[in-house]
Formats: sequence, C-alpha cells, structure tokens
Amino acid sequence: MVLRAAVMLATEKDLGNLPAELVRGLGRLANEAEVVQDFLGADLWPRFKKHVQRLPDQVVRGRSAAQIVDDELARAALFKEVGDALKSLPPAPVKDAEAVARTVRGYLQTKLAKEA
Repeated sequence: MVLRAAVMLATEKDLGNLPAELVRGLGRLANEAEVVQDFLGADLWPRFKKHVQRLPDQVVRGRSAAQIVDDELARAALFKEVGDALKSLPPAPVKDAEAVARTVRGYLQTKLAKEA
C-alpha cells in the first residue's frame, strides 16, 4: 500500500526523462493506488497519504530514504534486514479476508491518529 501511494505521489512530480518501460510500471503502480484509496476509505486515505508524504524525511533504523537511495551499502543492509525479518515471520493464514481487512484498517486508524 505504501509503495503504491508513494509512486502515485511521485508521478505527480516531474520525474525527468525515464525509460518507457519504467514509466509504464510506475503508471501501473500509481493506478493501483486507487485500490488502496478505496480500501482505506474517505476518512483514512488522506491520513495515510499524508503519512506516506512524510516518509522521505524520516530516519528509520539510522537511515534516511536519501541514504538508502544513494548508498549501496545502506541499501544492501536494509534489504538484508527486511529479508531476515520476513524469514522469521510465520505464514499468515487468511481464512476470513474481511476480518483481515478490518484488522489492517484498525491498525492504521490507531497508527495514523495523529495525522488527522
């Protein structure tokens, strides 16, 4: 959801001269942001979007977005951390999709309360 919202926001800016294949891929992701918007609804989407807009300025685990983009070692370390974290998570069974959707929306309501 974050990736799709971030790409949607990025495509609202001048991205310069990018290869056509990359532009098509970005366009697909940006269009999929509409699905995220529909899922989150009119109340939660603006707060989520504001949160995503602020992410480039935040430092997480000692790294900023600019460092991750510019520094190959920082990027490799991040990818390793994410990979290790994913390996340690058990598969999430989805027996009731609507219950999962309510859980995700509830989590985001709490997490984004200060974004109102």
